[in-house]
Formats: sequence, C-alpha cells, structure tokens
Amino acid sequence: MVDVGESRVFRIMADATNDISEGEVLQLSNVKNVDLTVDSYFEMIRSKTARLFEAAAMLGGIVAGGEHGMISDFGKYGAHIGTAFQIVDDILDYDGSEGEIGKKLGDDLAEGKITLPMIHALEHGSSEDVAKIRAAIFVDGAADLDSVVDIFRRLDSLEYSRRLAKLEINSAENIISSLPKSPYKDCMVELAANSLSRIS
Repeated sequence: MVDVGESRVFRIMADATNDISEGEVLQLSNVKNVDLTVDSYFEMIRSKTARLFEAAAMLGGIVAGGEHGMISDFGKYGAHIGTAFQIVDDILDYDGSEGEIGKKLGDDLAEGKITLPMIHALEHGSSEDVAKIRAAIFVDGAADLDSVVDIFRRLDSLEYSRRLAKLEINSAENIISSLPKSPYKDCMVELAANSLSRIS
C-alpha cells in the first residue's frame, strides 16, 4: 500500500510535470512575441523553472516529515528561488561568460526567446532602439548581440532585471525567517543568497 506521504509525493510530481509541460508550450508560443508583457513573462517562468523548484522544495519538506503549513511555505520559498534563478539565467545570456553559463552568449536572442531584459528594453527604448532589437530578433539573431547588449546597458534593462531577481530572493528569505534556527535553515538561507552570486 502507498502511504499518505508517498501519495502526496506522486501527486506533486505529476502536477509539476503537467504544469512544466504547459509552461514549455507557453514559452514556445511566445517565441519572437515582441508584445510579451512583464506579467506574461512571469506567468511563463512560474509555470516552468519556478514550478520545478517549488515541487523540489515541497518534496524535501514531505520527506523530512514537515507539517502541511511548513511544506506549503517550502513550496513558496522554492518558487521564489526558481523565479530568481531564471531571471539570473536570462541576464547571463547577455552579460555573462560562455564558461559560466555553459552555452554561447546570445542563444536566447538567436532563438527568439523574449526574456525580462528584452521586455524592459522594448518597453523603454526609443523607436530606434526598438527597431534594432526587432531586427536582431527577426533577422540577424546573435550577430547583433553587441548592439542589443549596448541598448540593454544604456536603458538599465539588466540592472532592472537584477533588482527583480533580488526581490524574489528577499521574498524567499522572508518566508523562511520564522523557521527555528538549525543547520537546515542555514542551508536554505545560503541557497537563497547564492542564487544571486552569478550576477554579483
């Protein structure tokens, strides 16, 4: 017989798998969608990366024998960590090193992925800026990476994205602040802090 804990583990894994699959479809449907909003971007990544981290954190709580409220809080913590992780990943595609991110810089641009720095630049750039970004998305791809990065830096689009990643980490830290002091809590605090280390 499957006990209640095991049943819940399977349910969380199944639900997360479904949500992540739907998030992947949502992302694919928004390739080269230059009208994507910040709200829609967050909806998309919360269905994918954040959902994966949320499920992992909840499973850790279940395996550790946590009560329902704690497991729910762990899930929220994980979702915020996952959201920050994805934003950081988006930043590094334009402002990192290939050795650091394990792929070529500008891959998101080449694939037409509309990420947070790009959304900010499209919303705040001049008509000339927007035209250059659109040309990179629809025509030139990563060949125009340097020009696009210059626009992002001038408009503070990368810094804007860093601030939102930091807000997600702050939310994660607030959720676990009431946990009793323990080595496990220390690890969770350290994980949250380290989530931003790649863009520090």
